Amino acid sequence: WEAFTKFGAATATEMTGKNFDKWLKDAGVLDSKNITSTMTGIAFSKVAGPKKKTNFEETKKVIIGVAEDRARQSKKSVQ
Repeated sequence: WEAFTKFGAATATEMTGKNFDKWLKDAGVLDSKNITSTMTGIAFSKVAGPKKKTNFEETKKVIIGVAEDRARQSKKSVQ
């Protein structure tokens, strides 16, 4: 998490939506069919609000939001 927080800004302490997407893409989570950048962008915006950045705890909430959205689409429960 910390490495991607600092990507493009060495002193950053919060993650941007762009870096969140890069993190998920590099991890093989973000693709064009199951989890899209639109899904992650919506979840990120809901948590980050107007500040447009998230700390570690908020980033975990974004991940949960993405998982819940994906579960709704596939009609499976989030575990």
